[in-house]
Amino acid sequence: MRVQQRQCYSMNLPLRPTFAITHCLAALRLSLLIGCVSLGAAGCGWQLQGTTRLPTTMLSIHINTLDTYSDFYRELRASLVAAGAAVKTPEAGASAVVHVRADDTGQRVSSISARNRPEQYYVYYRVEYSVDLSGAEVIPSQQVELTATYSYDSNAVLAKQREQITMQRALARELATQVLRQLSSISAQTAKEPAAKNPAAATPGAGT
Repeated sequence: MRVQQRQCYSMNLPLRPTFAITHCLAALRLSLLIGCVSLGAAGCGWQLQGTTRLPTTMLSIHINTLDTYSDFYRELRASLVAAGAAVKTPEAGASAVVHVRADDTGQRVSSISARNRPEQYYVYYRVEYSVDLSGAEVIPSQQVELTATYSYDSNAVLAKQREQITMQRALARELATQVLRQLSSISAQTAKEPAAKNPAAATPGAGT
């Protein structure tokens, strides 16, 4: 259970110390209550609206990638865990595998001023992935790229760098959400379809 720490701000009002402490304790108790309700709901099988549920065939999954420190990997792994999946490392024991074939992010100049100086940048995040389930490819390799723009200010370089990093993480989170939605739509029958089209490949020793 996650307990959020809240800070009390006086908002320029002369609050007495006892009132401020009481206010903080009340906010903390409210956070604890909300956390307990959420935990109890998850324990009885009820999920909050907007939570993505994975099919049982996807609850044991491995992310095959060369970069386990990228924003996309971290967001995807966190999303899978939040959806109830066990992320296997290494691949052994996983029924599903997400192959991340490309994971790239950066920024490019979107517009320049009359003095030939950057005025606007766009941040991009591009991933290419495919998904296997029980040894059969259920999502063929596909590439997805998301972008976002921000205005540049040479007088606030550090602030703009932080803005770029924030945007990259937000794009990675959205990409992970899209992948999770695709995984949630895969059923056990989907994995059987490729094998049904090629019975010889599905039966060991067939044709020998």
